[in-house]
Amino acid sequence: MSVRDTIALDRPYEYAWEDDVEYDVVLPPGIDESTVRAISELKGEPEWMLKLRLRGLKAFQRKPMPEWLSFPLSGIDFDDVSFYMQPKGTGAGNTDWANLPEEMRGTYERLKLTEQTNVLAGQVAQYDSSTVFHKLQGELAEKGVIFVGFDEAVTRYEDVFRPHIGSVIPPGDNKFAALNYAAFSGGSAIYVPPGVKIDQPLSNYFRINSAGMFQGERTLIVADEGSEVTYYEGCSSAGQNLKEKRDRPEPLHSAVVELVALDGATINYITIQEWAADVWNLVTKRAGAFGEGSRVNWVNFESGSGHTAKYPGTVCMGRGSSTTIDTVTIAGPGQHQDSGAKIVLSGEHTSGSVSAKSISFGGGRGIYRGLLAAGEGATGGKLASSCDALMFDDISESTTYPYIDVRNPTVHVAHEATTAKIGEDQIFYLMSRGLNEREAQAMVVSGFVAETAEKLPVSYYAEVQRMIALQFGDESIG
Repeated sequence: MSVRDTIALDRPYEYAWEDDVEYDVVLPPGIDESTVRAISELKGEPEWMLKLRLRGLKAFQRKPMPEWLSFPLSGIDFDDVSFYMQPKGTGAGNTDWANLPEEMRGTYERLKLTEQTNVLAGQVAQYDSSTVFHKLQGELAEKGVIFVGFDEAVTRYEDVFRPHIGSVIPPGDNKFAALNYAAFSGGSAIYVPPGVKIDQPLSNYFRINSAGMFQGERTLIVADEGSEVTYYEGCSSAGQNLKEKRDRPEPLHSAVVELVALDGATINYITIQEWAADVWNLVTKRAGAFGEGSRVNWVNFESGSGHTAKYPGTVCMGRGSSTTIDTVTIAGPGQHQDSGAKIVLSGEHTSGSVSAKSISFGGGRGIYRGLLAAGEGATGGKLASSCDALMFDDISESTTYPYIDVRNPTVHVAHEATTAKIGEDQIFYLMSRGLNEREAQAMVVSGFVAETAEKLPVSYYAEVQRMIALQFGDESIG
């Protein structure tokens, strides 16, 4: 373990408690056909879903590990990971926090999720491999809105969701998407009927409690004609980053997110990631703006996790469809934030824009990988990207890899990138106004990301400010 890794694992982490819960099912470590069949059987899935899982397993076994990332993946040992852990006392269909085991319920109370239930349009919570809580406002259910855990979507709402599963991300898309197909558990499935606009967010929160486990949820959102929905996901993990737990296998998080927007529909997808430093966070997120005038907006904040690879993307196919992707990554000591955005235009008069902001300090590495692409049919398309990096010291890194592929001469493309280092004089000036060093650093970062944070609902804007304050602790920057 390097010095930087040691620093990262020693850093304070607000969510570093571990619940002493019991488990009904813990599959032996490793992934093979027997594991996949066992997961499918435990969930009572139809045959078509098992076949899809097995296709994913074959693709996972066939595909090599990606070697182009900014960090090696040799630290992942798939034979040391349990791919299914079901906590005791977490039956399907639970709509009351009081029904959860006491310690687990205490975790959600400490995370303040129980306080949000009555102000959200709908809420789901996942603990390790299981969906443990689910609630949807009654009036939305009456309008035909479906918001359930993904497991329930497969077994209860097959006719609604089956046509869309894999329509944006196929089983062989990449190695870790294939792994998700094989061993996924939990997640969310949402269907919004034509013309229904949901004013308050739907939300899912993912909690990893156990070392050496795989959490690979799936999210599928289908927004029908003229509908609108905002979805928020948050996450945290237990204290595997603490010194006494370094000898335990690291958790592996590998989700798949598919968004489907039909004519005139709008999907707003918000992520605030706060994993512990030892979590491998390797996810695939993609939207299909299939309908005319459809719109997909991503807002993504990345903090925590020693190794992250995430590139939310949108394919704009419907005439006049559009997308925006706003990302903020914070890379501290020992952290590699390899993230970015991808936009592909294929329909006429489609458009997309990316705003990426990266903060690096204490030796952290912030990597932006961006794709702006337009096919021959993207007549009148517009693409733009802006990448801004902020570094606090000489040992941190910020790198941008923009890739532009335009095959229609009528498409307009713009790209810009800036890198700045915070000088001692700026911090000194703020400290002369009565702030301590930590507060000064946090204020600089808050100002840097304000334009993106202001796109969040008020409650989540406060969450970002709190996240920034936690990142810039007394020992974060030297």
